[in-house]
Amino acid sequence: MGKVPKLQSFDLVMVGDALIHYGVYRDAKTSDGGYDFKPMLENLKPIISQYDLAYYNQETILGGTELGLSSYPMFNSPYEVGDAFIDCGFDLVSLATNHTMDKGEKGVLNSVAYWKNHPDIVTSGQWTSEEERNEVRIYEKNGIKYAFFSYTMWNNGLNTPAGKSYLSNEYSEEKAKADIEKVRDKVDAVIVAMHWGTEYSLGVSSAQAHEADYLSSLGVDLIIGAHPHVVEPVEYINDGKTFVIYSLGNFISDQDGVERLTGLMAEVSILKIDNIDGTSSSFVINPK
Repeated sequence: MGKVPKLQSFDLVMVGDALIHYGVYRDAKTSDGGYDFKPMLENLKPIISQYDLAYYNQETILGGTELGLSSYPMFNSPYEVGDAFIDCGFDLVSLATNHTMDKGEKGVLNSVAYWKNHPDIVTSGQWTSEEERNEVRIYEKNGIKYAFFSYTMWNNGLNTPAGKSYLSNEYSEEKAKADIEKVRDKVDAVIVAMHWGTEYSLGVSSAQAHEADYLSSLGVDLIIGAHPHVVEPVEYINDGKTFVIYSLGNFISDQDGVERLTGLMAEVSILKIDNIDGTSSSFVINPK
């Protein structure tokens, strides 16, 4: 019997923004003065357990209670938010958002320290040094190698300290090109989280379409969008080369309006086929 192609795959589920308004952390307050967000996610936990990887966007900075909790427009959230998402099974987290700098450098350093205490969780978008930011990170799941990047298009006008742009991974085409070229020939799939678009717009902006096409040209397989706080279209672009979710919308928040309280839970399978001639091919498919 001759050789046959070998198929490997992993299933990824994605939800949108953890946008922790005052009303959310107020409801999580415990009798001892702490916070417990786990009950908010308990019905989701059996669903998340069915997937190999689970993604969410940590919209608000996890700076911890020592910096003072705050809501819109300058957020700061307790570490217990992260605890709840980890407990639920989330292990792929986007950290680059327009609220990254809401608590300044200390907020980012606290956030990075929190996530470093959970080394099994894959994050991107915040770092403590340029060397750390530029480190090549390659991950593997079910025999498939992948890279993960998180970018934000802006920081709400809050500049990072001089010489410390690594604190918040603000997007540029040059930066994305340099990042992706370092890994493209070393991995089977490249996943990019983009904080982009127009808040509360149900359509895709020309800027989103342009950057999606540009990232696709660099070899990005999957783009996961955030920032609009509403659900936007999902599509394949460039003849199926790249699967784009323009915005998953809010996952947990206290915003008003049905559209802002409606989020998308999306799933994809990332497949790798090892051909009998020694070559391999990778695909992102939406099984639903």
